[in-house]
Amino acid sequence: MQGPQVLDTATHPAITFRSTAITGTTRAARIEGLLTARGVTRPVTLTAGLYRTPDTDPATLESLTVLLTGEIDRHAFGASGYPDLVGPTITLRILARVKR
Repeated sequence: MQGPQVLDTATHPAITFRSTAITGTTRAARIEGLLTARGVTRPVTLTAGLYRTPDTDPATLESLTVLLTGEIDRHAFGASGYPDLVGPTITLRILARVKR
């Protein structure tokens, strides 16, 4: 998947996402933004939830977990290799732990 037919990580070592709008609540947010992969930038919408460790003070922002989910069409980013093995839709599930 890292080769030139799919992600081409030798030429494009990073995939980035820059949010442009956030709506909703901390448990069910919608994050619109721009995803860049293989040097191609496309608009993407992700769903996000923000969670605290159980039994922590709601005012404390020392340790949070963010879950981002969504789907992209890999062909829109030029990652079209191996069509007989990989479908066009890639499901994203990103779990980030944030510590101050």
